[in-house]
Amino acid sequence: MTNTHRRPSLTGFFAFVVLWVILATFNFGFGTSELNPLQGALTCPSPAPSSTSTCIEMTNAQFGYVTAGFTVGGFVGSLCLSPLKAVLPILGSSSKAALILSGLWNVAGGLVQAYAGSWPILALGRLLMGIGSGIALTIVPGFLNDISPPALQGSIGVLNQLSIVIGILVAQALGVSSLGDKGSNRWRIVPVISAAIALAQLLLSPFAIECPSDSKEPDSIRKKLWKTEPQESNGHDQAREVEEPLLTPEEPDADTGSNHSGSLHSPPEKHSVFSLLRLALTFGTLNGEEDEIRKGTRMIIFTQMAQQLSGINAVLYYSTGILSDVLKNGGGSKEDDDKTAKLIGLGITVVNFLMTFPPIPLIDERRVGRKRLLQISSGTMAISALALSLSMLNSASVPAAVSIVTFTAGFSAGLGAIPFLILPELVPRSVIPSASSLGIACNWLANITLSLIFLPLKDALGGYVFFIFAAIDAIIFITITGYYRYKPISNIRSRPE
Repeated sequence: MTNTHRRPSLTGFFAFVVLWVILATFNFGFGTSELNPLQGALTCPSPAPSSTSTCIEMTNAQFGYVTAGFTVGGFVGSLCLSPLKAVLPILGSSSKAALILSGLWNVAGGLVQAYAGSWPILALGRLLMGIGSGIALTIVPGFLNDISPPALQGSIGVLNQLSIVIGILVAQALGVSSLGDKGSNRWRIVPVISAAIALAQLLLSPFAIECPSDSKEPDSIRKKLWKTEPQESNGHDQAREVEEPLLTPEEPDADTGSNHSGSLHSPPEKHSVFSLLRLALTFGTLNGEEDEIRKGTRMIIFTQMAQQLSGINAVLYYSTGILSDVLKNGGGSKEDDDKTAKLIGLGITVVNFLMTFPPIPLIDERRVGRKRLLQISSGTMAISALALSLSMLNSASVPAAVSIVTFTAGFSAGLGAIPFLILPELVPRSVIPSASSLGIACNWLANITLSLIFLPLKDALGGYVFFIFAAIDAIIFITITGYYRYKPISNIRSRPE
């Protein structure tokens, strides 16, 4: 049996809005990786006489504190969303205004880093940039979800992770270029570029729209972004065109009949960040809705922390140092080893970028789906971490490089994009703002923990350190297999035209 249903047709304005939104997460990716290839150029053992010196005096431990400044700022920024909601609407859309604030923090952070003359000032710049990134990571997934047609929310949502990966790639490429050469202060141009990108987002903001769910007329805003066209299909395909959010089915809105679950600031919240945390830690019998919120919140916390504890940032932050240590026993000069390590680090980032594309069509539940991609991702990372440990213990540079590449590819296949994509799907939209803040805060908390303990662990355990990540990734695989589920439904009311 065939009938007519409507296929979304995206407008050029939709592409502009998506680009404007993901500039914020691009800067997060840029900030994540910008210091990794620049460590040799910006650090020196002797005092730096002025803010325009070629390097800054700091030890490896102090460089770790500078790196951690970004994650501490991200943790703070991710918790700012709920308090800001009370004041942001006076600027227009609360989501749009939050992205503008994110850009302001990033401009300030980039400029402070560029003119830093000591490691505490450099750490302050990283802290400011981290605050902007924390706000952005909380806002962007829900914003993309809200402006996208229901049938394309998965594919559009992956652009959040793609923008992060592109930011990492650009930062790595700049570090490998002449901007990362020792004995030059050209490394200061890199944080200026970050500030310039944030400034571009601020200048484009007057032309961007409000988040539809922050508007009194969301449907009129969405009509500017995408239209629908009649399309012949059989009843089975139509029934599967729109699928239910994960774990928690949404009822259509009473006033519009809409089942759009991507709102970040829609109905009044029933839970604050801390009440959601208490609920997630509660054991015992709860009523139906509260139990579904608890299940969804627990999965948000788990997937967000799993993304960081999987070990990916140990590779992204310190891949150059890891590979330099492995290459030391290869017989080459230290300068050649460092250059080779930088190039391999850039190659790792390219793989991370390329492997972000395959999950885009596969994320649909009619193909591979969220759960299987998460299983493939965590399983690949567990095996790769085990191989990396063995390679480091045996000073095998080629297997170590291959293991890092497969580790990164495994991350990109699932754990990179899906935790952000499913965040607005796991709970009813009335608690998405608080759930987003809680989930992203847990993500940053895990990031902070990892950035502070990885180097001491690596120094103490050597190659054995990645056995820990192999075990963590195996636990992630087992947990996803046992507790994660996606429930497609055969019929829900679509949004009225």
